[in-house]
Amino acid sequence: MQSEPFIAVYDWMLQDLGLNCREAMLYAVIYSFSRSAGSYTGGQTYLARRLKITRQTVNQTLRKLTEAGLILKRDIVRHGVRYCEYAINPAVPEGPASDALRETNDR
Repeated sequence: MQSEPFIAVYDWMLQDLGLNCREAMLYAVIYSFSRSAGSYTGGQTYLARRLKITRQTVNQTLRKLTEAGLILKRDIVRHGVRYCEYAINPAVPEGPASDALRETNDR
């Protein structure tokens, strides 16, 4: 899997979506793959190594982002092997437009 030389964490990911640093970093990786390839289909090991966190933390954070509706998860079975595909939720606004989301989360 090809890595970008950097991970772009946008201010709106922290401020408007209310993500903590770990969540924002993981969201930023999924966001990057979603923008360039449509989705992230790599494994949790790649994410753990890339972000220097454990696979357990990756799993917990992916679950939290999915439950919050920020990313979408799709299970895929190829040749009898189960894979997960993650993509940003296109319904989640980016940038200043996400102020409405923050107001909803504050309630």
